[in-house]
Amino acid sequence: MRFTFYTLGFLLLTTGLFGQLKVESSVVNGKSSSERVALYFTVTNTSDSEKTFYWDLDRSSDMPSDWELSVCDTNTCYDWGSESCPCDEPAKLAAGEEYTFIVNVNPNGIEANYGVDFRILDKCEDSKVLDSGKLTYNISNAAASEKPRTTSSSIVIYPNPTFDTFEVTEDSSIKTIAIYNIVGKKVMSVGHKAGQFHDVTSLDEGIYLVRMLDATNEVVKVIRMTKE
Repeated sequence: MRFTFYTLGFLLLTTGLFGQLKVESSVVNGKSSSERVALYFTVTNTSDSEKTFYWDLDRSSDMPSDWELSVCDTNTCYDWGSESCPCDEPAKLAAGEEYTFIVNVNPNGIEANYGVDFRILDKCEDSKVLDSGKLTYNISNAAASEKPRTTSSSIVIYPNPTFDTFEVTEDSSIKTIAIYNIVGKKVMSVGHKAGQFHDVTSLDEGIYLVRMLDATNEVVKVIRMTKE
């Protein structure tokens, strides 16, 4: 009976771990003549504590070998060909934080429709996959005729890191910007209009959470911002 309880406890613990980091699947259309087609998607920490993790890209077996990939994670944007997280630079997400990752593809003129799995790993080597999302690239010679649908994954702030100001992409629904420091204290709250820049020169250097709210004060997205 003791073994049964221990086994059950272990299963509950591992199930909880696996459910703490969620990867959003996403799709992007692009031109084969482009040097960079950016696909935005979110990784969310659904737990109540900070999580440190690793990632890698698992290409489909028939993806063109000439397609180059690069990743922007919570630390930096890596060079072309970097398809796994450096062991000395794990990604981090605060409790409840949603962060927009970017996986770029350089098609090198090759037209194709293929996908890659973005995988969340618990360790740098000999890792277990905690979660994964399918990233699909529809690369053609002609531009897509349909305007991509705006989703939370297409909302980013830039530049990030920032020294003085930042702006927000796909911001038509955002009416308020609220900024919190790492201990959860609100340090700034301002109204927002599409295309507006926000001055953060008064903030100290460090990590902040930028909450974006719509007209009903519902949170549209939360992004971690570095002030340098």
